[in-house]
Amino acid sequence: MQSTTILDVLDGRTRDFLRGLLSQKEQAQVRPTFERLMQNVSYHDLPTVDRLLRTNPLYKHLEFREEFPLSESPFAESSCFDVTPRKSARIEYVRYRANLSDARIARALDSLAAINRALFDEDDESLLVGLADHLLEYGHSLTLARKLAFILGHFNKGTESWKTASTAFSNYGLESRNYGMMAVADTISIDFPYLGLKTSFAEFGSLGPRATASRRVAYLSFNPIIFGQEEVLDGLSASYFFSLIDGVIYLLAHRDLGILPPEIRLAPAIEQSWDRIQADVQPTPTCFNDEDQFADAWAFRAAPAFLEVRPFREYRAALQRLYNVPELRAFDQTIVNPYENRFYANVKTVRDLLPGEYSLYDPLPTQFDREVAGSLARSCGLVRIALQNPDFSGIDSEEIGCLMGRTADVDWLLPPATLRAAAASAKDPFVVLILLILLRAHSPQTLDLFRFKKAFQDYVNSECGGSIISFIDLVYRTDRGIVEYLVPLLDETTLSQIPFLVNTAEGVYETRASILEWFAQRFDEPTYKDKAKQLRIDRKIASVRGQINETRINIDGLRFRQWIETSKQSEFSALIRQESAAAPFIGDVHSKRSYADIRLTAHRDPNARAAVAIMDCYREFCVNPDFGIASYLGRRIRHGTLKGTLLDNLPNPDEHKLSAAVRAQFEKWLDGFKLLINRLTEMLHFRGRGTSSEAIISPEVDSKEKWDVAMICLQSVFDNSQKDHGATIIPIIVEQYCWYIFEVELRHIQQAVLETRSDSTLFKVRAGIGDSSALNFEKAVNLVVTTHFNTVASWFRKPANISPVAEVGNILEVVRREAQAEYAAFQPEVSVSGGGIKLSGGVYYNVYDALSVVVRNAAKHGLLPGRLVVDARSAVNETGERLTINVLTDVKADDSASQGVARIYAAASGGAADADVVEGLSGMRKLEKMKVDGALLDFCVVPLDCDRVIETEVVFATKGSV
Repeated sequence: MQSTTILDVLDGRTRDFLRGLLSQKEQAQVRPTFERLMQNVSYHDLPTVDRLLRTNPLYKHLEFREEFPLSESPFAESSCFDVTPRKSARIEYVRYRANLSDARIARALDSLAAINRALFDEDDESLLVGLADHLLEYGHSLTLARKLAFILGHFNKGTESWKTASTAFSNYGLESRNYGMMAVADTISIDFPYLGLKTSFAEFGSLGPRATASRRVAYLSFNPIIFGQEEVLDGLSASYFFSLIDGVIYLLAHRDLGILPPEIRLAPAIEQSWDRIQADVQPTPTCFNDEDQFADAWAFRAAPAFLEVRPFREYRAALQRLYNVPELRAFDQTIVNPYENRFYANVKTVRDLLPGEYSLYDPLPTQFDREVAGSLARSCGLVRIALQNPDFSGIDSEEIGCLMGRTADVDWLLPPATLRAAAASAKDPFVVLILLILLRAHSPQTLDLFRFKKAFQDYVNSECGGSIISFIDLVYRTDRGIVEYLVPLLDETTLSQIPFLVNTAEGVYETRASILEWFAQRFDEPTYKDKAKQLRIDRKIASVRGQINETRINIDGLRFRQWIETSKQSEFSALIRQESAAAPFIGDVHSKRSYADIRLTAHRDPNARAAVAIMDCYREFCVNPDFGIASYLGRRIRHGTLKGTLLDNLPNPDEHKLSAAVRAQFEKWLDGFKLLINRLTEMLHFRGRGTSSEAIISPEVDSKEKWDVAMICLQSVFDNSQKDHGATIIPIIVEQYCWYIFEVELRHIQQAVLETRSDSTLFKVRAGIGDSSALNFEKAVNLVVTTHFNTVASWFRKPANISPVAEVGNILEVVRREAQAEYAAFQPEVSVSGGGIKLSGGVYYNVYDALSVVVRNAAKHGLLPGRLVVDARSAVNETGERLTINVLTDVKADDSASQGVARIYAAASGGAADADVVEGLSGMRKLEKMKVDGALLDFCVVPLDCDRVIETEVVFATKGSV
């Protein structure tokens, strides 16, 4: 057979590019020349050019990607050339290459079908054989990687298949932070929230001509089906980029979906194999429980692993556009999707989405059926209907409860404008309230928050007698699924903003504690009961320590720590389970891209995840309008205090004998001084969208100094949690380090204030030189200005009392007050040694519990008004740090110490069982239980008859104390 030469190419310009590729002396020009060749070559010349480049020895210096990558993973970057013709020729090129290998492609499709059957049956042995044989014969592919990702996400970790999939993904670059392979694994599994992942990867995934392999595979992970006429061809080239098998499956799947022309036909052997797959009625994977309403969401995520299977790809095609955040969905709203239209053909109103009486769910429905629809199908249907016509006027409270209890992520999926329109259309107050709750979750507008607060207060007052607990109970009876959304929503911040229901600061925290206790009881979550107790203790200790110092910059530390517990504490769970922590690498602390890279790995890398959580906490510490620094700035700066302070008590010109010229000069200076104050006010803002370009305060961890402090915080969280064997101390540590990070900004603020208070700020008389009245007036003005600037500068210092810890003396005072409230005659003389020892929250909750027992004993059974002699000592020995507290209390006049101790131990004779529920009169059973639980190391009660006192000693492990 005669070899192909350049002269066989018809187009002269194409021949010129081919000749340009022959010159190896200018290697730097080879790749640009090749790219220009690809954009120029016509459909008719493409097969000739392809044969020439791949077979002619003149072009042996050009190395092309393998179509069946046997030697190495196609997901790593390489210097190989990528054949990507212009869009008009791409379909024919993939078709041409597939037909050249038709027998091998046909066998590969049959092999994939066998792997699918083993996957669906969870036949571990057959699956292992099928995977090994396929990889040996047909190499790596995105198709195979997706099936391995399905195994990772849905198979038992003890199976050999799971181990094989784990090893394969490690080789594909997961351990080296190949973000594309992370996207493959994480979008198909169900370990991570899909919408959160998609939002994170939105800017990373790309099908651009120069996109890396990682960016291409990331895009295809979230968009396995592409509907746009231009973008679908980019997807075809990206699929072929990884393997010929991927290109063929992409081509055939999109053809059968009607996105690519139906006239496209491949070689008969390939078509026959494809037809066999379509005719093979395969069962749903056994790992999809058809009684679980979330099974259809799992099927949606698994669909990319089974694009060659019709039910999977058609179901994915029906919901892919709808299951998206509004910002990303906007790009493809104009594209007609026949599968979506067909799937929801019988859904015309919100009422058509209401669930039926059945409890069975179809994980792969072909059309929406309200009786068996899962949560995702119902959620996407709600999005579709609401976007077209957000009419909820015919929906009542029972129906909205039932609907919302069977949907998921609707607060993410519905745009604020749609939710506003839906709420405006609703007639039932409960329906309005539920819609406003969804709107509040993601709307930044103050008006939306105001409407939610008004509707919530009105409804709870009118229907629940003003009781928030009664309201939550009502919602629970309607559908318990909504309650799990409401409990995090009704935190201290929200409760503090509904004064017609909660009108005192103490009421805010008591209501929150009651909500947590209610949730603990209804959902059998004892940790929430502990959180309620801890919240109450913190408030009592805060009261003992005094109010926030308003003369210096501050935050509401308790609310901030509660926010961390509610929103971010889980982000640290994987970090503290490691054997060691490592600071994530960041190339350039000033580069937004460096932080974006960390966020891409955050869901998988425990260290990166915790680092991102610290950065998010710091931002909230700065800009949260309810408890953060921004709240302080609002009071001090934006509400006029700054301007009022700097202008306050300036000398009155009328009280000095000033000439007209000096008076005029002062008026001009005063106008300029007011402008300077306005500029300073603009500077003392956090930088961000909607703020002045003059703003100087950064709420981000965006410098090396800040980053270093954040990483010390990460290590401190890890170290202290290892000592405490838990996460209780995390909010405390994070708050402390947020202050350390913010000290960097405090220096910037101080500098800005001092620079503003320069010589140019001062008033200088230029008229009437030598006039004593004018000079005295000048001095008086400048003295006031300097004093006021010093006052303003003093605002921006870290307050002395920021440490979110409790001293032993604080805890003792709390329990004394509680005992006195119960027994009014108990007003003991208190003597404390070691009361200044500071304890972290993880320890002081236990100290509080123990001391409350001891002090209440003294109030109920001891001499009144009595004495409390307390000695606290902290020591370190070979087993660690220990806190020992001894308490001496007087016995009654007609009693003896020995008799008192005997009664105390008799009350504890029941042991530790159920001590939290039923305690003896002395509370000693609770101390027994605390000892069993490890909350304290030991305790003893001894009589000192000669002194007529009882001595109680309690010993705690204080590792993690500060």
